[in-house]
Amino acid sequence: MTSIQTDTIIQQWINEGIKLSSPATAHSIKATEEIIDFQFPDDFKIFYLKLNGFADWKRVWSVI
Repeated sequence: MTSIQTDTIIQQWINEGIKLSSPATAHSIKATEEIIDFQFPDDFKIFYLKLNGFADWKRVWSVI
């Protein structure tokens, strides 16, 4: 997923009125990787540096 694709998805959610959380920090991502001993893929990091989930996650439907 490219940064442009991520921006498009995020803009669509904003247009739909979905409340989004603030971005994660590079430090918090790195700290999480160290804690769980796993390196996230770059596209995952790109996404979370722009958006750290949904502020209203209880009302957002998910497959998982």
